[in-house]
Amino acid sequence: MRVLVESYGTDARIFYDRPFGYKRYHVEWSDGTVQMFHGVWYSEQDVRKKVETKLFFAKGDDYSVV
Repeated sequence: MRVLVESYGTDARIFYDRPFGYKRYHVEWSDGTVQMFHGVWYSEQDVRKKVETKLFFAKGDDYSVV
């Protein structure tokens, strides 16, 4: 059973499941692809950062030039 961790509108959703005692994080992107991160190597905060970074740069926002 997957549990919803975070929803970023229609862009991405993060789920987790725990099939054998370790969490696995599943990221479902708006284009239908699914990316999986194993809880041994990635924490929930790591997965959130990766998703938010990818979404930030995908929108084309560039705040580095001020």
